[in-house]
Amino acid sequence: MRLRRLGGLAAGGRTLDDPRGETGHSLIRDWRDVSVFSLANASFIRPIRPIRPIPPEPAPAYMTGSTLVIQSHRMPLPYPWLEDCLASVQRWAAGLEYDYRFLDDALFDSLPEDLVNRTARQPVIAADLARLRALKQGLDEGFATVIWCDADLLVFDPVRLKLSDERYALGREVWVQQDDNRLRGNPFLDFYQHAAERLVRAHAGSGKMAPQFVGPKLLTALHNIVGCPVTETAAMLSPLVARNLLAGGGEALTLFRKRSTEPPAAFNLCASLVAIEELSSVQVDELIELLLKDFAWS
Repeated sequence: MRLRRLGGLAAGGRTLDDPRGETGHSLIRDWRDVSVFSLANASFIRPIRPIRPIPPEPAPAYMTGSTLVIQSHRMPLPYPWLEDCLASVQRWAAGLEYDYRFLDDALFDSLPEDLVNRTARQPVIAADLARLRALKQGLDEGFATVIWCDADLLVFDPVRLKLSDERYALGREVWVQQDDNRLRGNPFLDFYQHAAERLVRAHAGSGKMAPQFVGPKLLTALHNIVGCPVTETAAMLSPLVARNLLAGGGEALTLFRKRSTEPPAAFNLCASLVAIEELSSVQVDELIELLLKDFAWS
């Protein structure tokens, strides 16, 4: 993969004794024994639900160097269940001995002023642009692989969440009848960042930039032409499929399983749709409880 949404090494050689980097984000080396933890300026003492341990196994050849996992969210977190999502990614990373980095709004510090102004009313697009720069920074710092995970990604089967041998890859999003793609990249990253920033500069203020403009929409268009590598076990859980899961079955879940080429090991739980009440926080809490209790996909 080399690039996506996951990892972290202290910039400038900082250690756990001095965990805040110069950009104001937390830098944590190992989460395996952490149940009370600190992200940026916020402390969480919510009990963390257990996830399945990861047995040791040789890393793919392209990952013989260090691997960085990056996540980000504004603080304080708007929903308590996001703590479970973050903890599941942190423990997945720790089980594989990846470094982990959490960014709060410091994520946006790297954006040029013109892009900040052009995306002032579209924070999703701003975040899409900023995460590309965070991935690039990780590679520039010397990490062999950089992964990005959304803050609402729940890793419920860490043994099966594995990275491909490709130099970059996308995560599959099956939205019941629509599938989209998200990023993990390296040679792809420079072009994707250039194309995304160029599109925003060209179309800002036109009324044509949907929140998914430089995320799923651009990536899907590129994937349809190029045929990008895809990590099938990292999936998107739409509200309709989520409600079917809670109910024990349904047409949407059946279609989701039909369209998924592999059983998922991690779900994006769509915090943005909780904000507009397509799912409730209570339902997401119930989903997390279900998925972390030896959930059987088939």
